[in-house]
Parts: sequence; structure tokens; C-alpha cells
Amino acid sequence: MNTFLGATGITAGDSVALLAPPTLAASDPEQAPTPDDSLRHSTIAHYLDAAAIPYVSADLISRDAISHIRRIGALLPGALTDFFGFECPLGTHEAKADFLICSRASEGGRDVLAGQRPSRELPAFLERHPVWQRVRDFSRDWSDSQSPLFEAIHNLWVEFDVDGMPPAIPVPSVFVGSEALRPTEAAADPGLMPRHCAWLLDRALPLLIGRDVDGPTRCQVARCLNLLPAEARIFQVGLMLARASRITRLCVRGVSSKQIPEYLQALGWEGSFPELEGLLKSLAPLVERIDLDNRIGMLPGHDCAGPAVPGSPGFVRAFHGGESGSPPAVERHGAPARDPRCVASRFAIVIRFPRWQSPQHLSPLAAPHQGRV
Repeated sequence: MNTFLGATGITAGDSVALLAPPTLAASDPEQAPTPDDSLRHSTIAHYLDAAAIPYVSADLISRDAISHIRRIGALLPGALTDFFGFECPLGTHEAKADFLICSRASEGGRDVLAGQRPSRELPAFLERHPVWQRVRDFSRDWSDSQSPLFEAIHNLWVEFDVDGMPPAIPVPSVFVGSEALRPTEAAADPGLMPRHCAWLLDRALPLLIGRDVDGPTRCQVARCLNLLPAEARIFQVGLMLARASRITRLCVRGVSSKQIPEYLQALGWEGSFPELEGLLKSLAPLVERIDLDNRIGMLPGHDCAGPAVPGSPGFVRAFHGGESGSPPAVERHGAPARDPRCVASRFAIVIRFPRWQSPQHLSPLAAPHQGRV
């Protein structure tokens, strides 16, 4: 089975994501976890042994960091995913990474999360944590053919922040993937969610956050969707459940470089448009696609008439390549990189990865891009 590690954009900050489809056998059986009664089949740790650990440079992800990631993977059945990845910060000398796993409805991951795959369930002790309880409740609803989530959502990413030894119960953040979050006609009131997208605020997010979505947040999310240009869509909705954060991330795709400033202006963004336009212009000849992340603050009392994207506009994500099996995404966050030289050196580590393909077209990005790669 192919063990190519490519990259795509699901990361935050000055970072790069390396993503891999798993293989079936561990490269080192001595490192494989011992299955118990609840984990009788291969785990994601086996996939890491085969597709990642032998190939990832310790200068990018240290041996301690990959060991911590593997501890998380050993808890999760292999049937949960056919696609996983690492989020590696580029603006630091620390060789660490967060861990991301995609569960697709079409590949059976949804059924594993819902507890509907006998002998491939998640360990029962994970449900001692309320976040895992909500993920299970969400997944059961998602797997119900009578639920609006069944057709509307095609994947769920779970992301683990890894900073040292993981806790006994690692807690994920989640990203809901859909093709349906796009406007179909001009909205009479941009602050009201279109009927065909009502499932997001009425069902999906309440199941995951454990409460109803407050009015100001509903309005902000609706505006971010209704004001999208034609052909654009929100392809991921992120909830940072593992963090002390009430931010909702709306990941937007299909907005052109020319449309991004116009879209943010319509939303009431208060940042520097000349700086943003300069960045977009400089990236244009280097990439095939630019995505935008909006960060919505789930804060009571935030006036819907105010900026739809409080504070930072999120970040611009620039890509060269296809949906998967593409070179890494280079992301520009709102703040300058802490050490541009470190960014360049760490990017050089990425392009030395043995499964890397055609790095030449991204070579201009290997050097600091005005200190803000």
C-alpha cells in the first residue's frame, strides 16, 4: 500500500502539515502495542510505525515527540482513519508536532466513532471525558440516516495538541468537513443561516460543544457564510475543544486573491488591507490556491452588527498541489514569525523528506518571505 506523505492545509500559525495514508503492517513489530480485548485489531500506532516513524527527520519531530504521538495512536483503532498527519511549527527551533486524524464516512471512520464497528471500538475509558462523550453523541447522530448530518458531513478531523507526555485520556479538538456550507442565493438577512445549512448551528455544533450556540455567534457564522462570493464554501468548521477557547474556526475555500479583501471588508474586518493585499500579491505566482480561516468568538454579548471576525482575521493559507498528496501548505499568520531564519531552516528539513515530490516550485518559500512565512 502507498505510504506517500504529502501535505494539505489544516494547520494553524506558522506551520506545515505532513499527511499520510496508513499502511497495514508495522515496520518494527517490536514497537507495536500489545492488543487487549478492546483493541484486537491494528491501531494507528501500527500505521505510524510503517508510514511515518522511519521517515520523519528527528530535526522536524523529535524522537520524544513522535513517541508521545505514538502513545495517542496506540489508543485508537486503525479502522478509525485512512488519512492522518502532523502539524509542525516552522517558527520555532522546537522539533515537535500536533497529531491529526481524519475519519471519513465513506471509509467507515464515522461508524468507529459511533461505536458501530464491533471489535474496532474506541477504548471505553475515553468516554470518561466529556469531550469524548460529545464526540460519540455527535457521531451517533451523524451515522443516523434520518439525521440531516448524515448527508451533510463527509468527514470529521480530530486534532491532538502534543506538548510533552500526553494525558491518560488525550482530548481532541475537532473539524467538521462538509460540501454543503455555501450560499445558494442572496440572503435577505445575512445574519440568518440559510435553511439548507441550519443543521450546523441547530444540530452539529450543539452536539459537540454541549450547549446551544449563542445568538451573536449564530449571527456571525451566518454572515460569514451568506457573504461568501459565488463558488466559495466553508469546507471545515473547527472547534478547539481541547483548549481553553470558545473560538469557532470557519475554513473558507474558493475565494480568489482579489475577492479575499472584498469579502473581509464586507464582514467588517478592521485589519490592514494594504498589508494583506501585498501578501496576497506576493503569494499569487507561487501557489495554486489560497484559503482563508475566519475565527468567530463564542462570547456572550458580542454585537452582531460589529465585525464578524473579531480581532485577527485568522490566517491566509497558501497551497501548491491537489487535495491530498501535495506539497506542504505554507501559512501566513497575523503575526511575524519569531525567527525567520528558523522558518527557512525548518522548511529545508521538510523538503528533504524522502517521499517529497517536486519541491522546486516552492523553493522561493524556503527563504523568509518578508519575515512572515
